[in-house]
Amino acid sequence: MNDKSSASFEETAPKAEQSGPAVETSGFLSNFDLLFDAAPTPILVVDKETLLFRAVNDAALKFYGYSRDEFLQLRLPDIRPEKIQGEIEQ
Repeated sequence: MNDKSSASFEETAPKAEQSGPAVETSGFLSNFDLLFDAAPTPILVVDKETLLFRAVNDAALKFYGYSRDEFLQLRLPDIRPEKIQGEIEQ
């Protein structure tokens, strides 16, 4: 990601259990980071249990007006409580 103080998606993504042959993922995740950051629409990665933001792209920073460090301290209900409350309870 562009911000040196933030973790890449590769560092924050949960590690998948491998059940088949070893697969080279470092190139894939590097490409994913580029696509994630360059996407023109906001992308938010949220921890399902805590609802904390794990990663956000540059479009999300611009759209919501937070710095990356500020955003990663927020929870999903902090930015859209009226839209999220019913979905969180399910």
